[in-house]
Amino acid sequence: MTRIATAGKAWPRKAWITTAIAGAACLLAFAIAPMAAVGPGPHEAPGPKFLTGQLLVAPPGMSDSRFKQSVIYMASHDEKGAFGLIINKILGEEPFEKLMSKDAPPIDTEGRTIRIHFGGPVEFGQEFVLHTRDYVSEHTVVVNDTFAMTPGEDFALLLALAKGKGPRESILALGYAGWSPGQLESEMNQEAWVTTTTDEAFVFDKELTDKWQRAYDRREFTL
Repeated sequence: MTRIATAGKAWPRKAWITTAIAGAACLLAFAIAPMAAVGPGPHEAPGPKFLTGQLLVAPPGMSDSRFKQSVIYMASHDEKGAFGLIINKILGEEPFEKLMSKDAPPIDTEGRTIRIHFGGPVEFGQEFVLHTRDYVSEHTVVVNDTFAMTPGEDFALLLALAKGKGPRESILALGYAGWSPGQLESEMNQEAWVTTTTDEAFVFDKELTDKWQRAYDRREFTL
């Protein structure tokens, strides 16, 4: 069975999808509750306990070069771990034919190409598609009312995208960012990340030059 490895833990793919789906339904109940900070001047607001559906943003002092100026959409986060995709780093643009299985029947893609994002350093060879919720298959993890994530093993989704159909908006990523149970919470306590809410327009905005700065500027403050 193909396994998804996180820092310190490897999860079976089917088990991860089942957990993520259940976790996403529960996490919708959490709201961001600003807390008063001690002392004058603005301070970054503590994030919610779990960050599903939020953006995780690397601060200017990020020491890990793999995540420098990264904006990560959190597709799943609960007590069993966290999974996200970097949405502001492009690896290149390729014809759809390169993504299709060699055993697949030939199709006319009309020369369409697709941008390939660096989703994160874990399982870099695996494809994941973050997309709007207007596409759902048996492999899809529904994050919330707006977003869903489907592994690239869903050939029907890749085929639809190649034909210019499929979800209204999508990001194809190689690899992902993963955290074992409690790891992300520990990093948050060490102020290794900042968080912000987001929307469809921002996540799928194709202008990446200043996307990190715009995400960082959106981080929440409290007085």
